Amino acid sequence: MIEVRVTPCLRGILLAALAFASSAQANEYQVELSAWIFGERQAIDQPIVLGTSGASVELGGRHRLDLAIETIDDPLAPDGSVWMTVDIFNWNASEQEWVFFTDTLLGAPMGQKQVLTISGEGNGRDPKDTTLHLEAVVNPVLP
Repeated sequence: MIEVRVTPCLRGILLAALAFASSAQANEYQVELSAWIFGERQAIDQPIVLGTSGASVELGGRHRLDLAIETIDDPLAPDGSVWMTVDIFNWNASEQEWVFFTDTLLGAPMGQKQVLTISGEGNGRDPKDTTLHLEAVVNPVLP
């Protein structure tokens, strides 16, 4: 029988390697997204995987979200925090083109809900009363 002993020094090296591996930056991110535009719930059937080039999501042929992820390189930010940029476009049927509506930058630690609400005439508490309401949870897709 082979007996393996881990010396305190080796244990420290292994722990440091594990900590480094767990904090490694992901190349892809999975975004669980819920959206209401002009009070109408948009159908988003599955999580969106964002790579380094981002992704576009078309909602009912009338709206488009362009999403991208930027890592936050700030020692004061919680470990694993990211910025998610969201560009929102509406389809102009008469011109047959996407028209820019607004953009935003959402930031939160991994796994925590990020919320954006743009209120119209309602109070903004209910997504059905808003011009735009987005809820997003970003998680890394680790190699």
